[in-house]
Amino acid sequence: MELNPAFATNSDKFARAAGDEDEHETQAKVTKPPATVVDKSGDVILTLGDVSLLVSSKVLSVASPVFRAMFGPHFQEGNMLSKSNPTAPAVIPLTDDEPLAMTILCQILHHQNEVSNEVFVAKNIPGLRNLATVSDKYNCVGAVSFATNTWIQALEPFEAQASQHDLFHLLEVAYILDHPVQFERVSKRILMNDVGGILERMIGWTTDDILPIKVYGELEKRRRNIYTELFKGLQDPIANLVGKNEYEPTKTLQDKQYGCLNHTWDKFNLHDALQISAYLRELKRVNLWPFDPQKQKLDSLIQAFNNFEHRDISRFLGFGIFPKFTNCQACILDTRSQLANLMEKIRKGGRGLCLDCIDKGRRGGDEVKCRVKHD
Repeated sequence: MELNPAFATNSDKFARAAGDEDEHETQAKVTKPPATVVDKSGDVILTLGDVSLLVSSKVLSVASPVFRAMFGPHFQEGNMLSKSNPTAPAVIPLTDDEPLAMTILCQILHHQNEVSNEVFVAKNIPGLRNLATVSDKYNCVGAVSFATNTWIQALEPFEAQASQHDLFHLLEVAYILDHPVQFERVSKRILMNDVGGILERMIGWTTDDILPIKVYGELEKRRRNIYTELFKGLQDPIANLVGKNEYEPTKTLQDKQYGCLNHTWDKFNLHDALQISAYLRELKRVNLWPFDPQKQKLDSLIQAFNNFEHRDISRFLGFGIFPKFTNCQACILDTRSQLANLMEKIRKGGRGLCLDCIDKGRRGGDEVKCRVKHD
């Protein structure tokens, strides 16, 4: 039977179209990136954008109660898994998860740490934070603790050069993964290098933040207490000299007895004024005076204290020019000891936060013992 030419033409068009579609499908299959084989005997392919992971549902279920529930009979993913076979693994999309973090998580859970270790050799703080977040989401923090502890320790030498932004990311990692030593160390570094960022984060805090607002509140409280103590401590030597009995400003500079030549005058005198002037000049030399809490880091202020302490100031301040008399405040002024005591207070106030104290509610209440010793 001879075909109608018109019909034949249309058939050819349809055949060509079908052939084109088959060709496109074939090309799509060829160009689609193959799944990363995490487990060659895996029965599930997790898809995350352009990334696909062949994994074992059994391994993930053992490590994560979230995956265990997902692969169970009460969820769509579990029904898909029940219909899969070794030649056609179930394909489950995880569109909300960061691909690299999920890849590393699956590699760790499948004991492929030597593969995942390569990803974090380059100070990948954002990557570690993403891994911590996805581990927390799937409730398998404990299963990754050994691997993450190794990476956290490897990052310690780089913390001194890290930005405050990266330090807060590391603090979030320590909080999520329950690393008390790193939490204390990083929070101390944040406190010592802050110039207002803690307060900004506290003001902008939302319930979506990883860290509880108590962390920012405690850091800001300690920062303010330290600066208050610092301001008071720097003024104490001056207060000791100007807090004497009444004095006459004019005579202080004119009358010889106000000049404390015999160190017996109990009123404010020229010797006192010279000591105050010398003290302020020395503070200014080491950038301790004047100071602005919003511009000067505590770390730099402590270094300035070290410079002050290490300098032989007795001669600079006038000590040794005259014999010291116990009834002369200018003579017995012990600036070195006063500043040493002040510096010790600042060091104690500048300690890091205790993760167990911050997070008692999450870890079991007041019965939980602190794993990092502190006052």
